[in-house]
Amino acid sequence: MTSQNTTQNQANDKGTPLDYYEGFVIREFRNAGKKGKRWVKIGVMFPHEKGDGFNQILDANPVDGEITWLRAYSKPKKDNADYDQDTGEVPSSAAADDSGPALHEEI
Repeated sequence: MTSQNTTQNQANDKGTPLDYYEGFVIREFRNAGKKGKRWVKIGVMFPHEKGDGFNQILDANPVDGEITWLRAYSKPKKDNADYDQDTGEVPSSAAADDSGPALHEEI
């Protein structure tokens, strides 16, 4: 198998690539003598609609200033018939009962 096929298969296993990135802070820790890493999602970054740049929305700022950006992928939920394969969204119960804003709805 060529490296191109390997890369394509890995992408297919992740799901459909979406048009935004998710930002994470990665913290190392020790517990009972074992090392681990904790990934905390702190924001999103998406292409600017007018140009080659990006917009980012941060919910927190990392203490050391380092953010790891990873492309977002949709992950299908096989048991949910309402799953949207293009956006990766699953309707929430909050969106259906008018108790709050729907997913991605501006307030």
